[in-house]
Amino acid sequence: MITMIHCLRRVKQIFYFLAVVSTVAVVLPACNKTLDNKLESPDNEANPKAKARKVLMLIVDGGYGTEIKKIAPPNMNDLSGNSIFSWDALNSVSNTIDVTDQQGWATLLTGVAPEKHGVISEVSTNNFTQYPTIFSRLKTASAALRTVAIGSSSALTGTIAAAASEKKLVANDAAVKDAILAELNTGNPDFLVAQFSGVETAGQEGGYLASSEAYKTAVLTIDTYVGAIANALNARANAPNEDWMLLITSAKGNNTAYVPTTKPWSAFDDGRHNNFIIMANPRFAYNNEEKPSVFPYYGTTNSYRIGNVTGTSRRSAQVKDATKYNFGSSGDFSVQCKVKIPAGSYGYPSFLGKRNSFNQGAGDAGWLFFLEGADWQINSNGGGGSGATNNKQARGTKVSDNLWHTLTAVIRQNGASSRISTVFTDGIKNNSVDLATRNLNTTSPFSIGWRDGSNGGDIQLNVTDVRIYNRALTDLEISNNFCRTDADLTDPSLLGFWPSTTIEYDNVGKPFFRDYTSSANHLFLNNPSIIAFSEASFNVCPPVDEVAYKTVPQSVDVATQIYLWMGYAIPQTWGLEGQSWIPKYIDVVE
Repeated sequence: MITMIHCLRRVKQIFYFLAVVSTVAVVLPACNKTLDNKLESPDNEANPKAKARKVLMLIVDGGYGTEIKKIAPPNMNDLSGNSIFSWDALNSVSNTIDVTDQQGWATLLTGVAPEKHGVISEVSTNNFTQYPTIFSRLKTASAALRTVAIGSSSALTGTIAAAASEKKLVANDAAVKDAILAELNTGNPDFLVAQFSGVETAGQEGGYLASSEAYKTAVLTIDTYVGAIANALNARANAPNEDWMLLITSAKGNNTAYVPTTKPWSAFDDGRHNNFIIMANPRFAYNNEEKPSVFPYYGTTNSYRIGNVTGTSRRSAQVKDATKYNFGSSGDFSVQCKVKIPAGSYGYPSFLGKRNSFNQGAGDAGWLFFLEGADWQINSNGGGGSGATNNKQARGTKVSDNLWHTLTAVIRQNGASSRISTVFTDGIKNNSVDLATRNLNTTSPFSIGWRDGSNGGDIQLNVTDVRIYNRALTDLEISNNFCRTDADLTDPSLLGFWPSTTIEYDNVGKPFFRDYTSSANHLFLNNPSIIAFSEASFNVCPPVDEVAYKTVPQSVDVATQIYLWMGYAIPQTWGLEGQSWIPKYIDVVE
């Protein structure tokens, strides 16, 4: 019976503990500040702290986490019942470098990202002097420790594991398994790393897919080895005095570069970065870390107050150069923004545009977005009156529901005497109107928030991700990209881009939203009401950031986890980039 694998099948759970900060066994030198060890288990009658902490690390090259989960290898699945694990783990989060197995090994065994350890493709180029491997650091810590590396690649057993006590280069995965078993049966390793290459080979030849028979067979073959290795751990003569963490992971996922079309690039979506990590011990509780289904949209913005309000209650933001963003009587333009508007029915308040007033009688020239009832519209006026002769409106759909929506207005030249204004809500085309040759130029600055003539009560709303183009975005562009919050700053047609999620201040302390184009026409706030927000919305797909990536284990975390498990404090001077995953422990009775 495989005790490590089947622990939960034979026991009754009594209680869970969060691990507590405890004194580590060894503190390494050159340490100004160390990472406290929170992996120690609570005391109980068996006194597991007295056992020797050891690590067996199995690297499954080409183990694409999402597909491995579908295959459901039985031994790995059983191990996950007593582990911190994730099928959504990440080998790195950068989209600027190659993704290779050798790069992945270096990340796992140094605890820093490729940009630091220097292995971009092959280990022949590295920065292991500044960022040593676990083998090197353990050798420095204690010459008595036995460290072993087994694999079919000399890049691993030679270069990366150069400081290991024992290095075994073998021909294939079966030989790797046999060498592991021999070491466990007759040796006394403290840290053992083994590399399997068969899954990678199968993936390269037939695809890294659960539906590929060759890939599935390769995964299940390794899984049988995992079972045999777990048996050997439990059968060791000194097993009662040892406390092993069995760590199974992959160096990378598939080999297919990912080019997104409808949202920003994310390591979560790029199969090359999706590895898996299982950190198992019989006393760990089940802890499955999954990637978020929706990523947070957050930042610091302005709460605009519009409608029938007076004085300092009128909140707006304006660019200083009033000559910018005139749409004239010809040419193509596009305007896009995201809004969050409280539920309700409203009477014509304007919230974004370039126009002096929205008074019914004034009929000022320009263009603006406004609300009517629960819907939004764009109003375009050539000046000289507010009647149908000068006013043209294209109606969108309901947006006053306290949810985020993306509003897009496109003005497209349609022959010498026709220009079509079309509106889209959340990427879906709504309505169009012909502006003919109306001249939309005005001396009023582009502004967001309150403007003269805004009716409809007292409303507070958020407006972010504002952008203006001097071209007509295509229907496909709008449908594909409406939820994005990033912009291509190299696009020469992008006249202005104000994400409006970070407040900055000029030299006299006036707050503004930065225009990230080269024009630098920043939006300066009047009577600001600055707020922080953080929300998840299916209508918004911001770039995934470090906060979201840290919701799952990453390859850079593995070295940190190993050092802490083995009882070593981590000096700040090492510059490790991983975080520790604190296990919940389970006390058991027969």
